Amino acid sequence: SSFFSAMTGIDYNNERHNWSTPIEMAPYNNNILYYGSNILYKTTNGASLWTAISGDLTNGPGAGNLGFGTITTIGASPNTAGVVYVGTDDANVWFTPDDGNNWTNISDGLPDRWITRVTVHPTDPATAYVTLSGYKVGDHAAHIYKTTNSGADWTPIGGNLFDAPINDVVIDPDHPESGLYIATDFGVYMSNNGGANWVALDQGMPAVTPVHDIDFHQGTRKLVAGTHGRSMYAITIDCPDIIDTDGDLILDFCDNCPDAPNPGQEDADSDG
Repeated sequence: SSFFSAMTGIDYNNERHNWSTPIEMAPYNNNILYYGSNILYKTTNGASLWTAISGDLTNGPGAGNLGFGTITTIGASPNTAGVVYVGTDDANVWFTPDDGNNWTNISDGLPDRWITRVTVHPTDPATAYVTLSGYKVGDHAAHIYKTTNSGADWTPIGGNLFDAPINDVVIDPDHPESGLYIATDFGVYMSNNGGANWVALDQGMPAVTPVHDIDFHQGTRKLVAGTHGRSMYAITIDCPDIIDTDGDLILDFCDNCPDAPNPGQEDADSDG
């Protein structure tokens, strides 16, 4: 019913901003948000005032009509305040354990490509996934990587995927050690073994559809995909169980409190 300008503190005219400028809400506090131009901003009061918490995290503006040199993705740890990963369109990935007091460039081991998404493990802030694009780049390296040590090392988990851009990655909150979903330029794929193998989730979706964004609702196990020009689609991922001990209609394998009725899957302390 009412909106207000939420740019106070951001030096918009003197910074570079991506076409899809990233904004990330801290999962543990809805008043804390992060905003990326070529530097990272933080607000603690619901966007009433922003404060810069980094310098320029890019390699500077590029040449030609595509400027580059912008932040493209922000990944805040769901359960550890201050742990943030940032990706840029010029192949940089950065990590801070303390809300920007200290930054480490963790790009070594990743291809020189556009970083499309950084997603942090729901309970382990040292584990994160990075996805990449890269048009007109003759490089057949994987488009998805995983770290378990805050970016000190990266492991490709492309498995049997073909060479195509990946635009988003979501971790299955009910089995976060092995369940993954990705949005690619050729639809949505899932893996139940941490990326060793991938299968298409294409039931009811137009063939060869670029998917830019996916999100997962834990309570209903619904995966929603936003496409490029072909609308939005949803699919329900069955829980691999048949037992419901507490009778709240959430099967035990997918229930964060299998012994206590909790149909909304509330998680006040963000420990899963």
